[in-house]
Amino acid sequence: MRVFFSFVVLMVGLVAVQGAGYASDRQPTVLAEFAHQRAETAIFDLVRESSESIRILTTSMVNKDLADELELAQRRGVDVQVLFSGAGRDQKSFVVAFLINSGIEARYTLGRENLNSNFIVVDGHAMQVGSVDYSSNAFRRNHETILVVRHAPDAAAQLLR
Repeated sequence: MRVFFSFVVLMVGLVAVQGAGYASDRQPTVLAEFAHQRAETAIFDLVRESSESIRILTTSMVNKDLADELELAQRRGVDVQVLFSGAGRDQKSFVVAFLINSGIEARYTLGRENLNSNFIVVDGHAMQVGSVDYSSNAFRRNHETILVVRHAPDAAAQLLR
């Protein structure tokens, strides 16, 4: 819990120092969720709100519903890119193939190193970070911790570096 609290403090600090480069007068908002159903809803809402781009870094995404949402976003003209951890490629190959066949850029990190990080950045100003790895088990069985921050382009840019 202490690590998560430190993470929340870091994210709130990043949000507090947003620059003027974002073309909106909206103040950053932060949503923290712990329960599995609410975490899933918050992530799906973020994907559905996208209008320009979605960037995902994940260890796994064995979740047909989320893959379908990404395909729908791509059909709306959203530029969707997914980067998977190089570890456990065999377990993810069908998801990567589905995404690629849907016109989505999906690939693995170089090598077979285990990347234990999961986040989504939407339209360059909204993001979700946390413990959820976008699998069906994570959404429906686990109590995952997520943080959704909107209207925070500087913090989103930090994740994409």
